[in-house]
Amino acid sequence: MVKNIAFTAVTDMANCGSLRINFATPAYVFKKDPMEHFSFAPTEAAWLKELTYRSSDNTNLENIHKQIKEMQKAHRLKLADKKEKENLVEQDALITCKGKPLARLTDLLVRPAFSKKRATGMLEAHENGFRYTVSGGMRLDILYDNIRHAFFQPCKHELIVLLHFHLKNPIMGPYAKKQKDIQLFAEVVDAHIDLGNRASNYGDRDEIEAEHRERQMRKKLDQAFYNFTQKVPEVKFEMPERKLGFNGVPGRSNVFMMPCSSALVSLVEQPPFVFPLEDVELVHLERVAFGNKNFDMVFVFKDYKKLPVRVSTIPSQNLDDIQRWLHETGMKFSEGPRPLNWATLMKLVLTNPRSFFDEEGGWAILEMDADGEDSEEVSDDDGDAAFEPSDNDLDEEESDDYSEDSEGSSEDYSGGEEEDSEEGLDWDELEEQARREDRRKDNPDEDSDNDRKRRRKSGGGGASSKKQRRR
Repeated sequence: MVKNIAFTAVTDMANCGSLRINFATPAYVFKKDPMEHFSFAPTEAAWLKELTYRSSDNTNLENIHKQIKEMQKAHRLKLADKKEKENLVEQDALITCKGKPLARLTDLLVRPAFSKKRATGMLEAHENGFRYTVSGGMRLDILYDNIRHAFFQPCKHELIVLLHFHLKNPIMGPYAKKQKDIQLFAEVVDAHIDLGNRASNYGDRDEIEAEHRERQMRKKLDQAFYNFTQKVPEVKFEMPERKLGFNGVPGRSNVFMMPCSSALVSLVEQPPFVFPLEDVELVHLERVAFGNKNFDMVFVFKDYKKLPVRVSTIPSQNLDDIQRWLHETGMKFSEGPRPLNWATLMKLVLTNPRSFFDEEGGWAILEMDADGEDSEEVSDDDGDAAFEPSDNDLDEEESDDYSEDSEGSSEDYSGGEEEDSEEGLDWDELEEQARREDRRKDNPDEDSDNDRKRRRKSGGGGASSKKQRRR
């Protein structure tokens, strides 16, 4: 059998070629379950490990080698297809309406696409489900009972208007793999058209008419999709709240996410992100601290075996809106200043859940972590307050300072009389004194003459007394 062939190799020698075939043996598949490859116990048989064929016609060996590789590839595809269909839930048959369907939308595209070829199709609503049919003949049936969440997103601020179905059980249909999210949409403006190729002037009549046609097309498509949703009462369509939307990274790329009453979604960017809130037990906001520009939001499942989902790099200005949305939806949430190792934490919960919830307080430890950070700040403030002096200490310090000042004042008393005498002059005297000093600086010669005159007047009597002494 092909599944027992491990690998093949062709060797080109001087006079001939060789084809070597290695088979799967218990020694080769020791890391796996041997019963997956063999229908009996490996210890009950003798094993052929290798075969080598030689031939002078090397081309013939190459063809055999190529055929074996093709057979192995077909066998792997068959196993993969079988594995995909193992857990596939069989759907009931679609019951079509006699005559016209309940509602219909035309010229729609589907994501994921059936093939690489771009083809539009038609969506019809029947008695127990939807049917999407492409012009080539391929069709996809979605039953009402298998729809977990249905969303209608208008083309406001977007290039497409869409209907999105999040299913309870994956379906195959024309796809090679199971699909759990199916999206049908119509384009308002072709995304591949470059609107900047043609230079246009402000107020150009053609440009104004094109904008008018685009607005009319948006309004027409939104109304057609809305009417379609109203004609199918079996399915409740939700509309995302754009006003509460925010940017985040649920996977590899930053997308615009919008909350609904029952889910958090990002539908335009591919792959779509649909997170039902009924599966969530707790929402924890990480890296919530003053000065941080971003924070993370972690969803903890009710099934503790599932690893929590993180939406990272959410701008901090959206924190109040997100907390308000979580409060309105009745979700339990907490916040903390640092990220947590959720793999270790969930392992602890699964190992001993009774100890985690009864002794350690359960998810209250997340709130205690946030309170611990605040208590540390408060303790620092209390430490500073512990060093504040009391009123008695202040009185003693003031009395000591006063005594020191009184001792120093007696020493400096003599030097303070001159300052007091200068401080006793009135404004007129101070102005006159300032004028004299200015004149002295501007006319130093005049000042010297005045000084001589003063000395002569004051020294006249002194000269006569000197003469009398000489006599």
